[in-house]
Amino acid sequence: KSYKCWRGLTVVSAIFTLFFVTYQIGFAAAGLYTTDAASSIEYSLLAIFVLDIIVQFNLAFYNSRDDVCCDRAQIAQRYMKGMFWMVLVGGLPFYPLALASAGELLDSTTSQFLAFFRLIRLVRLHRLRDVLEFLQYTTSISLLWLTMLRNFAVALVGTHVAACIMYFIARLYNFSEETWLGPQVRDLTPFERYSTSMYWSVVTFTTGERLSIPIRGT
Repeated sequence: KSYKCWRGLTVVSAIFTLFFVTYQIGFAAAGLYTTDAASSIEYSLLAIFVLDIIVQFNLAFYNSRDDVCCDRAQIAQRYMKGMFWMVLVGGLPFYPLALASAGELLDSTTSQFLAFFRLIRLVRLHRLRDVLEFLQYTTSISLLWLTMLRNFAVALVGTHVAACIMYFIARLYNFSEETWLGPQVRDLTPFERYSTSMYWSVVTFTTGERLSIPIRGT
């Protein structure tokens, strides 16, 4: 029961990482500058997955004979051949290293593009695999509710990512009128900026309207 609770925490943290990382790329100031709240969230997520590495090195498993193996050497060998390296890559500071290598420690166009190195953290989503397999074969959940939940999750992630992309583009063009968001979001609070971007994304997603991008000089 304790491990099930811990596994549930890592799954929730992986899902939150998906939203948090994409929000940082789209809305947060680029460079090494970050707010205290963002730093606290980032370090908390990192701590959870570092502790998960320790847990995995102490987690028994079923061997080929369906016997519970508690030998630490075999547990470590099995984990080292599996997901250890992926989890390790997800925790390495690729973004600060890229900023230092490029000499772009402050907010700039280059540092904004280098922020895509944050996407490497999404390897943490491998924790969803066990949950998806469980939901696929369980009979305790109605297939109707499972399908609705899956479709809602896909729509939520899609609209969130689209909102982050559109704000990222608007910021690159200095909130020009040629962008979909335009200059009206320049003086808004961070929450209002995200809400405006999400409104655009949801309306576009639900209506399916075809939008055209104004091209300079036409």
